[in-house]
Amino acid sequence: VNETAVNVALSIDYFALTNIDIFEGTTEVFLGIDMGWKDERLAWDPKEHGGCAFTNYKASTDPELTNIWVPSLDLANRFDSLQNLPAAEGTVLFDGTVIWRRFGSIKGICLFDGLERFPYDELACPFYFENSQTFTLYNFDYPEEVVHFFELEAGERKYQEFTVVPEHTRIKKKDQRLDIVFCFKRSSNFYTTKLIVPTILFTILTFGSFLLDQRVGERLGFGVSILLVIVAQAILTSDTLPVTRERLWINVLTQGSQYFSILVVVESVFVAYLRYGKTEGSDENEKETKTKSRNSSSIETEGNIEESESFLDDQNGNSNSVGGKNKWGPDSSNDKEGSLLSNKTAPQQITGTTEKSGDRDSYNDKEVSLLSKVKQIQWTAEKIRSLDRWCFVLFLCSYLLFIIVLFAVLNIVD
Repeated sequence: VNETAVNVALSIDYFALTNIDIFEGTTEVFLGIDMGWKDERLAWDPKEHGGCAFTNYKASTDPELTNIWVPSLDLANRFDSLQNLPAAEGTVLFDGTVIWRRFGSIKGICLFDGLERFPYDELACPFYFENSQTFTLYNFDYPEEVVHFFELEAGERKYQEFTVVPEHTRIKKKDQRLDIVFCFKRSSNFYTTKLIVPTILFTILTFGSFLLDQRVGERLGFGVSILLVIVAQAILTSDTLPVTRERLWINVLTQGSQYFSILVVVESVFVAYLRYGKTEGSDENEKETKTKSRNSSSIETEGNIEESESFLDDQNGNSNSVGGKNKWGPDSSNDKEGSLLSNKTAPQQITGTTEKSGDRDSYNDKEVSLLSKVKQIQWTAEKIRSLDRWCFVLFLCSYLLFIIVLFAVLNIVD
């Protein structure tokens, strides 16, 4: 402390928050700045001046506009200088004590702290009051309560997004500098009712797709429609969200909800594939089985007829012959030989057909993929409904756990 310097009493009166611009990174507050010091050059004897105890002089930080000396006080992180405050006269007492009080809006540049908890955040913005002169000629003298919050006396301002939190305000006093960190709490009801609650309800509503039968054609469209609503809501509210490198709490909620909705749509597509893709494949296999059985039955029928004719010829050969000739005529021997040949070739045809069928089955086995393995499972309607029920319970419990963890982290950080 410089003992030869002038001691300047400094106190701040907080009245209201004018504006917070997160995108611009500025905060504007309406303050009253009280300063008092003693200048013996301005002292006089009241008896010699008709009992006058005080008078007013023009006071300003601009040398051309002031009639008395005033301390040079300004913001280190200023967006607008304190010199732009409205002019105010200084009151000088007979003993040389000067009281100078000014009112106005002060705008400072802020690196907001706590923005990641949006919209349940408390933004901290520091204001650094310091001596703007290069050579210091005075020291700041602070009272016990350097900042007074008069907004609390008038009541909380209702139609405003932010309100100050006096108990969280931090003050650091130095000889040539006063650091005040104001904390402002956001009114989160607007974001809760317009963004958070609808997003949670729409996401839970998306899980209703699991309760719809796959035969209902609107099931897939229902899930996609709800997903589009969530995306559209996020787009419409994006203008109210700050852009920052930090991961915002609200972005984690909306993006997580979108991912859950996308998984619901993917499950609906998968179930549709299992139902209709499996049905088409089973129909083709059934047709192929019927064709094979029809061919094999026709071959067996022809073989049985030929064997029956050959058996009758062998049993009735003598009784049907007259004079060394067959009863049925001279060409009966040729028919008998033809039937014998057909009996010999029929087993060969059956064997050849079986070998071709076996080759085709082995070729199909080589092309078995993951999806075909899934299709080989007997996905009946009851199994598909059971899968939907399990997915409904799993997705609902997982999403509720996700919401609980988010709010728990929010309270822990708080």
